[in-house]
Amino acid sequence: MPVSVIYDRTVRARRLISLLLLLQLGRRLTAAELAERLGVSVRTVHRDIDALLDAGVPVQADRGPGGGFALPAGHRSRVPLSAGEAQALLVGAPGAAGALGLGALLVDAQCKLLASLPGDLRQAASRAQELVHVDEPRWFSDGDDSTFVAELASAAADRVRVEAGYREEDPQTLEPLGLVLKAGVWYLAARPPGEAPRIYRLSRFGSVVPTAERFRRPRGFDLAAFWEQSRDEFESSRPRMDVTLRVAESDIEMLRAAVDSTVRPTVDRPGTPTADGRTELTLTFERIEYAYTNLMPLAGAVEVVAPAELRARLAAAGRELAAVYAPAP
Repeated sequence: MPVSVIYDRTVRARRLISLLLLLQLGRRLTAAELAERLGVSVRTVHRDIDALLDAGVPVQADRGPGGGFALPAGHRSRVPLSAGEAQALLVGAPGAAGALGLGALLVDAQCKLLASLPGDLRQAASRAQELVHVDEPRWFSDGDDSTFVAELASAAADRVRVEAGYREEDPQTLEPLGLVLKAGVWYLAARPPGEAPRIYRLSRFGSVVPTAERFRRPRGFDLAAFWEQSRDEFESSRPRMDVTLRVAESDIEMLRAAVDSTVRPTVDRPGTPTADGRTELTLTFERIEYAYTNLMPLAGAVEVVAPAELRARLAAAGRELAAVYAPAP
């Protein structure tokens, strides 16, 4: 049988299943609505409805205004999940599933799961879908973190070593153990052969080439536990410096908006009232450069008390600005 014929039959079979699942969601749908959801013509929808009827599916068709297609109340066909759909459902997040090449399978799997639920649970799940939408990437993300997601996920699943160029270094052999999506950024848990696992950021890979070499996954390796341990170690090992400043109560919201999200919780810590009616706060930054960048746009809305180096840098910047904008003699 020609490949094109097999492909056409496969596509139609998947479409008929999707049509059946849409009808099992419990509400009447017009031919136009079904055509839009399935990406086909209205004529194709009518042909597919006839095919379901020929297969013994009791589709009810009402003609005229307000009509459409529906299944009898309580009717539900059992449609098993494929292995790919099960994987997509376990991944869950749409952006992650899409990067792994499972986006379409996730939609199919969610439809199957929703259609298999009892009526009351199906209604509750539908309401949840209407109220919650997951948009994983961060604001202004350039999207370069997902370049090698599919290749590395496949290598991790098949336990195949890869030759990977990282941070403009010479390619090295890595054994991919799993992927983590954190706040829109992809990370890889992997190890050079014989060494301890570590975390790599995907956007820093310049190349990833699977090899023919297989590896054994470390006994007892747990991706979630390893990630949590690595995350905690990273957060506790970050450099920290305290900045003491004074700010008027009316300017605290502006200060909160100006600092990085990692600093923001320290803005909300209780402050100490000062004699001039302001509040003295201690904010925690990673580096003095970050503190300078965050606080400089606030001009005189905050006064840095310590460290002296940061206070001196802000004062110098203020003098430079005053000189630039001073009236001409």
